[in-house]
Amino acid sequence: ALPNYVGDANILPLVDVSGSMTSPAGGYQSKSGVTCLDVSISLGLYLADKNKGKFKDTFLTFSDKPELLHLKGNINQKIDQMVKSNWDMNTDLNAAFKKILDIAVKGNVPQEEMPDMVLILSDMQFDQCVTHDDSAIEMIGRKYREAGYELPKVVFWNLNASYGNTPVEFDKSGTALVSGFSPAIVKSLLSGDLDDFTPESVMIKTIMDDRYKVL
Repeated sequence: ALPNYVGDANILPLVDVSGSMTSPAGGYQSKSGVTCLDVSISLGLYLADKNKGKFKDTFLTFSDKPELLHLKGNINQKIDQMVKSNWDMNTDLNAAFKKILDIAVKGNVPQEEMPDMVLILSDMQFDQCVTHDDSAIEMIGRKYREAGYELPKVVFWNLNASYGNTPVEFDKSGTALVSGFSPAIVKSLLSGDLDDFTPESVMIKTIMDDRYKVL
């Protein structure tokens, strides 16, 4: 089994597997040879494996009608299932939240098994591909509270953005918008500690990365 870098956090991946995801992670100037799809699939599989309870081995599809799919079989079968999952040019965040809540209520899922974070892995800008209505999110937030749950935090990771962009910022709804691809960003995300997930903390993790200790 792979090491657990996420601790007790449950991070539910929402995975974009559209055709454009074959672009280089970190932008076209990247020479790593790693594509956005490579990162999306590998992180999606890893996080799905580490989740607990009802949401273990699951991921959300990148669609205007997101579905929660259960991964089955060996690693190759799981990759194939994820790659062939349904996708659209955008995804509906409100519908994703509702899907999670419906499953939780129906299955009487305890809070400790609920996703703490929904991690959207894509190669596009947040405003280009995510449908979200602040008033609708407030309404679904109330429904979560009425059911005894906390609304998951949201991180949107644009894997295709060139490194050097602001690595993380927050939009008015509280969604963390992450740009670029680096080991420091991966470490920050996998920690699951969104209370300390700020531009400053990501910058510090980047500076403290082993690659820069020789400077």
